[in-house]
Amino acid sequence: MPAAINASASQSLAAAVFAIRCFLDPAIPMNDGCLRAIEVRLPEGSLLNARSPYPCGGRYVPIYAAMEAVFQAMSDAVPERAIAASGILQPFSIAAVGAPYWIHLAYDFGGVGARRGLDGPDATGVHFGVGRNSVPQAEPVESRCPLVVESIETIPDSGGPGRWRGGLGSRTVYRFLADCHVTTRGDRLRLPPPGRDGGLPGRLGGFYRRHLDGRLERLASKVNNVRFAAGEAFVVETTGGGGLGPPAERDPAAVRADLAAGRVTARGAAEDYGLDPSSDGLR
Repeated sequence: MPAAINASASQSLAAAVFAIRCFLDPAIPMNDGCLRAIEVRLPEGSLLNARSPYPCGGRYVPIYAAMEAVFQAMSDAVPERAIAASGILQPFSIAAVGAPYWIHLAYDFGGVGARRGLDGPDATGVHFGVGRNSVPQAEPVESRCPLVVESIETIPDSGGPGRWRGGLGSRTVYRFLADCHVTTRGDRLRLPPPGRDGGLPGRLGGFYRRHLDGRLERLASKVNNVRFAAGEAFVVETTGGGGLGPPAERDPAAVRADLAAGRVTARGAAEDYGLDPSSDGLR
């Protein structure tokens, strides 16, 4: 496509191999034998095999989608090792309107889908090689850009309810001290990542402008150079992972632990899991 949401064949191949190795056994030594067992078809000129002059600056968006597609296909084939769908990364940039020039490039990850026997990790995405959200420490960002990082937090109730809960999404708030432009390249912001085997979807994330009067305006998932005024804030909310198994089968002790840790709210405990916090028992 003409926009920078393309990947080269080498990047797409790496994504497919990574997903298969993680699903089967990431401890298998990487060698040519691993590649001979995998057939990857990438039609030339497609989103996953772009050719000049189409740009690949936003390649992480399609290759994360490709990884997720492989995970879900493998989960269908081997349901006893299934993983629910995950939130995909949300790249964005914040840049100066004019001189002096500055730019902040970042991407936040959504929650990982639940696996059999394990809740999904919070705000890490499925690509653990990158670690958790690539949010740098607030102080270096604030020292080189005219902005304040007001908060970085996980979002309660954003993980899909299930016997095993999906990982939480995150919320990061940037308040601007000067006019600037914001560009977004998010994905999985229209349809939530589904749960599996009776698990429920994760909560959708999004990009938002917080106006001076406090009103929140949702931005498009992929948009260029939205002008923000000094004093306004940019809010990045990532998508939670899907749950696995019926929420009614979740261990009440796990729900209480989530409630105590702030991963679920009293409303979420009651509505999603049937736990009444006031009586500390099941309804």
